[in-house]
Amino acid sequence: MEKSELSYWMALAHLEGMRTKDKMEIVVQCFKHDRQLSDFFNASDELKEKEYHVTKDHIAKLKTCMPLVPNYSFMAENLLDQGYDIITVRDEEYPPALKKNLKYNSPLVIYTKGDKSLLQKQGVAVVGSRKAGPQALAFTTTVAAREASAGNVIVSGFAKGVDRQALDASLAANGYSIAVLPQGITTFTSGYKQLYKHIIDGHVLIMSYFMPTAGWSVGLAMARNAIVYALASKIFVAESDSKGGTWSGAIEGINRQRKNGDDISIYVRVPEEKEKNANRELIEAGAKPVNSQGDEIPRSEAVSNIEKITNAVIDLLKTHELRPQEVASYLKLDWSDDKVKRFLNSLSIKGVMKIKKGRYNVYTAMDNPGPSLF
Repeated sequence: MEKSELSYWMALAHLEGMRTKDKMEIVVQCFKHDRQLSDFFNASDELKEKEYHVTKDHIAKLKTCMPLVPNYSFMAENLLDQGYDIITVRDEEYPPALKKNLKYNSPLVIYTKGDKSLLQKQGVAVVGSRKAGPQALAFTTTVAAREASAGNVIVSGFAKGVDRQALDASLAANGYSIAVLPQGITTFTSGYKQLYKHIIDGHVLIMSYFMPTAGWSVGLAMARNAIVYALASKIFVAESDSKGGTWSGAIEGINRQRKNGDDISIYVRVPEEKEKNANRELIEAGAKPVNSQGDEIPRSEAVSNIEKITNAVIDLLKTHELRPQEVASYLKLDWSDDKVKRFLNSLSIKGVMKIKKGRYNVYTAMDNPGPSLF
């Protein structure tokens, strides 16, 4: 990619108020007509509409970022001078896994520091809670070291807990890792100090698709998770809550696999009885169960009891609207209120839904609200 073109790519990539898939359509039209993105930006409104099939509303939005192109040109020059790489979706170095798994929702531009060739290798993600327990962390170390030794690149979000443990285990096994940032690539100052040697040695690649100067935020952390999952052909969940990035990413991956037949495997560690997490709910939702060593085990060994409870709950809620504690009482479950709520929420993909009834939230099975017991 010519340096002069990068500013146009950055301007389009970071334009607000326009969906990624609509931006990607512009890129596709440029490719079809053998045009550069600068040709598109400098084309007349009439040509944008007729040849590139851009709506008047989008043309108006695009005009707002044209004055920013010189700023992006200056930013791109600075990034390149500091040793960062700017990779567009049309470049050969762009990770094929992102194109395959995200398709038209792939980031138009990614920013990296380190060995770009890692983007072409098979990725394995080990994900989980920031506050993971000892069982989850031990599992993370085992799986990350094994996969790294097998030549796979460990993909993580460089958050505390499981993410950091996965990266450390990979490096301890003399493996390779990609850290996907929840912030702009130039704001990762403390991380560069920690990983400088590994980046120079080619064992760690830092990657971000956000505005290079963006600081950390919860929203960016959630958006980052989709990239972590998309870069991996295998995903191991060490520990998940019933909400948050690990849960939503795993559920989205399971649903995508069912709908599109995506070539992606989601493995979830079977938790010990005393653990309080949502791992079993993910297995019930369709993830593949694995033992503490990361080896797949028969589903019957992992979810036989939970499947019985699931079926009992759904049958019950087909004829009743119940509060969580009433479900537990009716089925004689020795569970905390919080665990019952997590379990009921996880059954949304099976038709269980939460509704407001007076002062309380109650649960029912879809299409069968039935009478209430209270």
